[in-house]
Amino acid sequence: MTAITAATWKRLKELCDDVGAEYFDMLSVLYAESGFFTTAHNPSASASGLNQLMADTAAGLGWDRDDCYPSVTSGRSPLARYRSLSYEAQLEWVHRYFANHRGKLINQAAIYTCNFLPSDLHLAADPQAVLVQKDGRRGWAYTANAGLDANGDYIIRVHELTDAIRRSCVGTRWNTLTAEFRSFLGMPPVGPVMPPMVIDLGIVAGQQRGCILLGVDPGPVDNVLGPKTRQGIRSAQALLGGLAVDGIFGPATRTAFRAALPGAVY
Repeated sequence: MTAITAATWKRLKELCDDVGAEYFDMLSVLYAESGFFTTAHNPSASASGLNQLMADTAAGLGWDRDDCYPSVTSGRSPLARYRSLSYEAQLEWVHRYFANHRGKLINQAAIYTCNFLPSDLHLAADPQAVLVQKDGRRGWAYTANAGLDANGDYIIRVHELTDAIRRSCVGTRWNTLTAEFRSFLGMPPVGPVMPPMVIDLGIVAGQQRGCILLGVDPGPVDNVLGPKTRQGIRSAQALLGGLAVDGIFGPATRTAFRAALPGAVY
C-alpha cells in the first residue's frame, strides 16, 4: 500500500483550491467512498480507488483502456493498475474528474452527488430531493447503493448522502487523517471534525464501517459482502485476537467489535 505524505496533502489541497471545494468536505467524501485507500475496490463492479472511479468514467478521462477493460484471459480485474497508483498520482485523476464540475461543489452533498450521479448535481441543494427510488427514479442504481438507504424506505435522498458521510467519518483512522491534513494546512489541532455516529453491526455496511474504525480496509461502504469485505473482517478478527479468522461476522466477532469500539457501534 502506498504511503500518505505531505505530498498527498499538497495534491489534495491543490485539487480543492482548483475546483472550489472545502478541504474537509472533499476529504470526508473520499473517506466515505473508500476509507481513503487507493486500493479500495468494489468486486461487484469496476469502482476503484479514492473516489471509486468506474471503468467507463476512467476511460472517458483518458486512463489506459486496457486497464479499464482487461481481456478475460489477462486474469486482471478492471482498473487494477489504477489501484496501484500512489496517492498523489491517483489524486491527479480524481482532480480530472471533479474539474468537470468546477464551482458547483458547494458542500458535502454536492461532492457526493457529483461522484454518485453527476447528472443530478443540480439537486444537491435540496436535502429532500430524491436521487434514487427502487421501483421508480433511477431504480437501476438502488441495489448497488442500498447501504445509503439508512431508513429502509427504498428511496435515496440527498440528505442520506450527507448522513452516510457522517456515519463513515469516525474512528482512529479518520481522526488521524484529519489531524495530519490540518497540520499540513497550518490549522490548530482540534477534536474529531465530525461527531461520532452509531453504526449498525447488524448490516454489512455497518460491519464495513466497523472495520474502517479499526484501521483495516473492507473496500467501499456499499453493503455488499464481497471478497474484499470478507478479507477486511478476517483482518479485523486477527487484529482483535481470540477469534476464528474466518471472515464470518458471527456473535463472537460482533461482541469483540463492540468491546473495541465503545460508543461508536451497537
